[in-house]
Amino acid sequence: MLKKLIEWANNNKQLFESKGIKTEKIFSNEYNVYVDHETKNCIGRIIFNAEGYVDIEIIEIESEVKIMYAHYAFQSDFFEDLIDSYIRILIDSTNQLHSKYHDMPVKTDTKT
Repeated sequence: MLKKLIEWANNNKQLFESKGIKTEKIFSNEYNVYVDHETKNCIGRIIFNAEGYVDIEIIEIESEVKIMYAHYAFQSDFFEDLIDSYIRILIDSTNQLHSKYHDMPVKTDTKT
């Protein structure tokens, strides 16, 4: 699963860039992988670890408000739909003012 996140991040760099999402960093070792993204208004991180846990987070830069957080614990394969809402929020953040996110609920501790 760790290799699939790296492949996904590398395969989608140009697509994300065309949508205003810059892939800032891809880090991996034998225990985990994380990918950092940035837009003009938000920063995001996806972390996969070898034990099957995934954390997804987006923070609005100006206010430092956490607009998305999700924690998943599963033993299945990598699925792009797992991080679909993460990408949609980042794309949306390239076109929105930060105040849109201040009243959004924060998603927490989702298990699949």
